[in-house]
Formats: sequence, structure tokens, C-alpha cells
Amino acid sequence: MIIGGLGFPVLFELRREFRTPKFWSMHTKLVLLGSATLLAGGTVFLTAAEWTNPATLGALPPGERVLGGFFQSTITRTAGFNSIDISQMHPVSWLGMDILMFIGGGPAGTAGGLKITTFAVLFFIMATELRGGTAVNIFGKRLSRAVHRQAITVVLLAIALITRPPCS
Repeated sequence: MIIGGLGFPVLFELRREFRTPKFWSMHTKLVLLGSATLLAGGTVFLTAAEWTNPATLGALPPGERVLGGFFQSTITRTAGFNSIDISQMHPVSWLGMDILMFIGGGPAGTAGGLKITTFAVLFFIMATELRGGTAVNIFGKRLSRAVHRQAITVVLLAIALITRPPCS
């Protein structure tokens, strides 16, 4: 499920250039870094949030709690299964899972969401703004303004669709 969540373009590039990461595209680097960050962050968050919940991870031995948190974090972004009773989770865990599902996986992969690359671009735009910079650079390459606009547009449209009032 993790491999499917990376996306076919990343898998094809890794197949060709696995031993030479310096030749990987910005896309592949963003997807791999974003996937690793979301896997680790989601695991830590869900495991910590549900650690003492006896209806979910709390009833398991410590090693299995971490494994359960990792599995649930991974599955939330890719396949949509569950290994624990979602209805018994704390509301903060639901919010964390919603965020993971909203971000999703790599473009042209089997995961849903708006895609890791879109959120990575927004993260780097935000970091550049907070530093007072004018040009967004990712892995030593300058990001075009068109990519800025596309990422911002996609996220704003998705937020508008998700938060719109229900049709009557």
C-alpha cells in the first residue's frame, strides 16, 4: 500500500535511477520526503492519541500499539481499511485521519487526497514567505509562479468543496 501510494511516475523513476538519487526529479524527491514525513508523523500522532484508549490501541502490548498506529496511519492515506474500531477513536484522532486523507499520496498512484506534492509546494511557499524570501526554491531548484498558483487554487477549491453547506 505504501508503494502504491507513491505513484507510478515515482516508481518508474526509482526503477531507472534507484542507485543515483542525485538524478531524481524534484517530483520524486518531494513524494518520497512527503511520504516518509506523513508515515512517521501520522504514526506518532495516532499512536500517541490512542495509546491509552482501551477500545482501540490501549488494549494491545506496546509494540503492537505502535504497529497498529503505523498501519492505521498508512491505510488512512492509501487503501481506506481499518485495523481498529474507528468509531471508538478519540475525536482528535479523527481530525488527524481527516488531514492525512485530505493530503493523500503521490500523484498518479492508488492513494486519494489532493496529493503530497501539492502540500509540499504550499509548505515551501509558506516557509519562503516566513523567511521573507521572494523565490521559492526546492532542492536547489526555483519553483515557477505558475506552480504556486496551481497549488493554491487546487487546495482552495478542495476546501471550498469540502466545507460548502449541504444541498437541500
